[in-house]
Order: sequence, then structure tokens, then C-alpha cells
Amino acid sequence: VSPIAPDSDPGFGRAPVVAVSRPDEGSLPLVPFSAPEVETPSVNVLSPTVKDGGAELSERTVNLDLPGEIRQPFVPRKEVMAEVDEKIVESEKSAVRALLAVKDARELKTFVNAVASSAARGDWTYFKVSFTPRSDLKIVPKDVVILFDASGSITEERLKSCRENARIILRSCMNTNDRFNLVAFRDDFEYAFSTWQNVNAGSIAAAERWMRSLAAHGRTDVFASVASVLKLPRDPKRPLIALVVTDGIANKGVSETSKILSRFTKLNDGLISVYMYGVKDESNRELINILTRGNRGESFIYEGRRKYAGRDLEPFSDRFRDPVLSDLRVIFTSDSKAEVYPALLKNLYRGDVVDIVGRVPKGTREVAFSLKGLSGETAYEGFFRFVLSEAPFNAAVPDLWTSEKAIDSRLR
Repeated sequence: VSPIAPDSDPGFGRAPVVAVSRPDEGSLPLVPFSAPEVETPSVNVLSPTVKDGGAELSERTVNLDLPGEIRQPFVPRKEVMAEVDEKIVESEKSAVRALLAVKDARELKTFVNAVASSAARGDWTYFKVSFTPRSDLKIVPKDVVILFDASGSITEERLKSCRENARIILRSCMNTNDRFNLVAFRDDFEYAFSTWQNVNAGSIAAAERWMRSLAAHGRTDVFASVASVLKLPRDPKRPLIALVVTDGIANKGVSETSKILSRFTKLNDGLISVYMYGVKDESNRELINILTRGNRGESFIYEGRRKYAGRDLEPFSDRFRDPVLSDLRVIFTSDSKAEVYPALLKNLYRGDVVDIVGRVPKGTREVAFSLKGLSGETAYEGFFRFVLSEAPFNAAVPDLWTSEKAIDSRLR
């Protein structure tokens, strides 16, 4: 079993096209849902922009078309949408930005440790900043959806192992007040429940019945299936995490890896954190590795026998079990001329680390930036400043920056 390193050489998996029965037990019908448009005020938001071929995070004003002076509170949808409605998805993104844009954000520096390192190469000074949470940042409730690739290329043995280990995740990865849903996808996709499920004995029993009904057959529309997570209601106060169990091999719909990467990343725009678990050595590593890196997530590839294909799902799910800060944004001062990656940071989890890597023209004395994120509905913001000559030397930083820039270019 081996995790995918950020700078590993991605490969392409191949599998024969085979063909699946739709589950007939435990499934609840999707209820078409049309939410009213949510109106919110103009706010200053933080977003990545492209400048001189690189990503630079800056602040901009977004007009959210608020009539008069009255702001309507955002009310999350309850039902899974029958189709992805981009206007509703945008309203969810706007609700997240509005929570972040408050002027009275709590001070973040007392809750997060930040450590910098640097190295010079050519005309540039490269730097890396690592953020780790302190223990007094509380864990926030999350929503988790597990998407099962149930196409023929997975095989019954692999799917059975993944189903059995997913049952464990529903108990080990979920905290009090967390919610979940399940999806099976092939050339089409089907949700187990029409709404988010609270974690309790009844919902877990229903989920187990639904998972037992899955069978592996059919072709795979990876893009449409992964994009279907945007049908789920996103509460801006709750991080939404998608765990996609797949081989990443698309043989229906949008099948080109580059198009799947760019289209989904643009549509999602950081709204949902995507974690992908590759079920076999021949998985499409490029898709799995790069798509997750561009969408606030991580990836893992299982390389052992097919009958144990799901055995590392539980330890992998530990990576997102305890979120403490979601929807992170970083803004560098305009005079820093910093080119920074990744453009979107993954959520910060207890016991984990979030890294950014950047470069500035050689001779730049310091870098300064603010970091902002959400803990539930509470916004946190901290201002950080590092003198580059005082940062410990790290010879790996220039190559890490080059790797991250290459990933960013694939996402475009």
C-alpha cells in the first residue's frame, strides 16, 4: 500500500469495459427540489487569480445583488437536488464567503502554529509555510458523502471489500452531530438517501442494507458522478467532505482526464473537499492525485490483492475525521509579488498540517499575509510575517514549488 507523493510521476490505469444491476433495497427516491434564490450583500472575498502564469491570492469585491439594505439570511437546502443547479451552488459559495467576510473575526494566531522555511535558487527565493492547529481549536460537525464506483472495472471482490470497510467508517470516522450520505455510480449515479442522515443506529442499519445491495457492472462516467456531489446541500457552517472510492477510469461521458480535472475544479471552486481512494494499482493516478490536490483533499492508492481492496479506507478516513477550520483563504500583501500554491487550501484537521509554498524575487526581505478560515459559523483571521533570511534553510522547497505549480497548471 502506498500513498501518492505530491511529486510522483502520475500514470494511467486501464481496465476492461464490463457491465451493473441497480440496487433495489434500501434506496430512497430522490425528491426534486427547487430552492429560492438566496440574496446576500456585496462583500470582500478572497480568491485565487492568475498573474504572470502563477496563482496569486487577493481580495476582491463581489456584488451579490442585494436589493436595498435588507440582507436575507442563508437557509441551507434540505433535499438532494435532482440536477446540479449552478445558481444554487453559487449561492452556497456566496454564503461561505459572507461568513468569512465579517470584520470582527477572531484572532487566529493564538490557535494556529505557523513555521516557515526557505531556499534561494536562481533569481528567486522560495518559501514554505506550514500551519498546525493547537489543541484549543474545537472540532466542528461535518457532512460526509461516500461515493462508490460500482462499475465493472472495480470487480465484485473489490466492491465487497470496500463496502465492508465503509461500514466501519460510518462508526469510526463520524463524530457527534456529523451527518452522512452514500452514492453508487457507474454510467449513472444513485443516492442512498434524499437528505443528510444523522449518525445513529437506524441510519447506519439502513446504510448497511443499501450497501449490501450494490453490485459491480457497467461503464463509468467519472465526471458526472463526481460532479453529482454538488447536488448535496452545503451548509456553510459545516465542511462537506466527499470520499470517492474508485479506480478513476472513465469510459463514458467526459473521459479525458484533463477535461475532468479542469471542469470539475472550476465548478466546485473549493466548495466541497474531495478525497479519493484508488482501489487498485492500475487506477488513474493522474486524475486521482491532481483532482484531490486542487479540491482541498488528498489521495491514496491501494496496491494489494483485490479481496482486501478496501482495507485502508478506515485509516485514510482518519485524515478528515476531525476538522477544526474549513474554507481556508490566504491573502498576501500586494507588494510581496508572491506566487503561491496551492490556490485553494485543504481544511485544517486536528493532528494534521496545511502547507503553502511560494516564491518571491531574490532580495525580498520578508513575506506577509493573512490566513482566514471558519470554525462552524465563526470566522478566524491571523496576520503572519516572516523574514526570509531568518527562516531555516530547506533545500526541498524549490522543487516542491515547481511540483505544485505543475499541478495547478493541469487544473486549468
